[in-house]
Amino acid sequence: MQNCNKVITQFRCEKCSQIVGDNRYQSNTEQENGLVLLSEVSDVLRNQNSSEADPRDIGIYKNLMCICGIALGWFYLTVSINASHLTEVFVLLNNKIVREMLVNACSNKEDCCSKLSTISENSITSDPPDADYMSSPQRETQIPNGYANKQEWVEDFKKLLEGKNFSGSTAWRVALRALEADPQYARFRSLPERRQLFNQHKTQRSKVELEERRAREKEARDRLEHLLLTCGKVDARTPYARCEELLGGDEAWAAVAESQRRELLGDVRTALERREREQARARRRRSVRALAAVLALLRLPASTTWHEAQAQLLLCPQFACDASLLAMDKLDALAAFEEYIRGEEQRERAQAKRLRERQRRRAAREGRCARDAFLALLAERRARGALHARSLWKEQQPHLLPDPRYQALLRHAAEHDGSTPLDLFKFYVEELKDKYYKDKKMVQKILEEHNLVVKARSCYEDFARAVAVDARSDDVEPANLRLVFLSMVRRARQRRGGDNHHH
Repeated sequence: MQNCNKVITQFRCEKCSQIVGDNRYQSNTEQENGLVLLSEVSDVLRNQNSSEADPRDIGIYKNLMCICGIALGWFYLTVSINASHLTEVFVLLNNKIVREMLVNACSNKEDCCSKLSTISENSITSDPPDADYMSSPQRETQIPNGYANKQEWVEDFKKLLEGKNFSGSTAWRVALRALEADPQYARFRSLPERRQLFNQHKTQRSKVELEERRAREKEARDRLEHLLLTCGKVDARTPYARCEELLGGDEAWAAVAESQRRELLGDVRTALERREREQARARRRRSVRALAAVLALLRLPASTTWHEAQAQLLLCPQFACDASLLAMDKLDALAAFEEYIRGEEQRERAQAKRLRERQRRRAAREGRCARDAFLALLAERRARGALHARSLWKEQQPHLLPDPRYQALLRHAAEHDGSTPLDLFKFYVEELKDKYYKDKKMVQKILEEHNLVVKARSCYEDFARAVAVDARSDDVEPANLRLVFLSMVRRARQRRGGDNHHH
């Protein structure tokens, strides 16, 4: 490896002196040629499907770029070569396409070819290049005996890699030494895709290891989170230093990195703060309900003051023996008392409304009974002929006054502002007047049809018998019939008096 570094350094110094002389900075044209060269090499590495160059090997790619820079004089002695990739660099320099590109990029092709040959001849022989990199695209691969096709050969090599338990960070040279120590590797030496398959296996192992690491980290975080939430030593205000002092010796604490512990502690403090708020709200709700139950048990009226309620509560065993109620916040207790008072006021208002409704219905029922009784009294007097359409209140009141039905209606009207006996009398007489006018028309019609004339000296009995001949007179009330007769007699007398005065 030291010989290789010496050759590279010698080549670097000679090439830089040849191209740029004593000046360490090349011209713009040479820089542009160098950029074109690197772009072409990059395209070759990305598009080449042969086994001589694996574009996914980043270390080889970087070293090839470094060699190109040395050939063009881009770098001076400050450029360092990764010794672990020198073998792969030399293999790439044996690539015909790359060599031609390097030669064409230099002004002195013979000198460049000589230097490249010198590098190839001084390559390390103790760690030879892999066969799949040295093979030519035109070379045909011989499948060993025992395999029907190349796919079986490849699958068998994959099983060999899986059996070695290589990690995702294992380098190819390390894996190659382990494989060469296995007798089974002999039948895979001619497999061109060995390194490519190894890289695929390493990529897959890296993914698996990453998932396993994430799973372990998540499990460790979960254990630490459970510890922080359940240990009882941490609350929403505990700082990180205090947590480390309390839990530093616990395995769950040590299994998580400090940065993750700090982040997790912040989340746990937030969760604990939220849980404490919820617990405080739950305790407050329970205390408020318990105090409301005690107040309901005391049956305090809505007019009770808070000072009076406090004195009553201290005398109540359900309150005095409850530690949670005694430790209750005064504002919460006052709010519960106000809520109770509002409920009592609403209950009392509803009760008073129901009472007023019952009283109203009872008064309405009593008033209806009193009116019906008084109307029955008027109907009795009408049936006896003592009440008719021409009756006056001042004539009827002395006869109605002693009756209890009259007194009951008068008393109800005074208490509840209802109908008075006079109001009902007027309504009743109006109905009698309507009936009187109907009966009067009927009597006049009967008299006209029978050619009967009422004179000033006519007798009521003769008038009644003459009208009774017609069946329609059955609907005429006797009192109204007498009133009609008196009205006709009065009118007849008026006509006769007028005639006598005229003569």
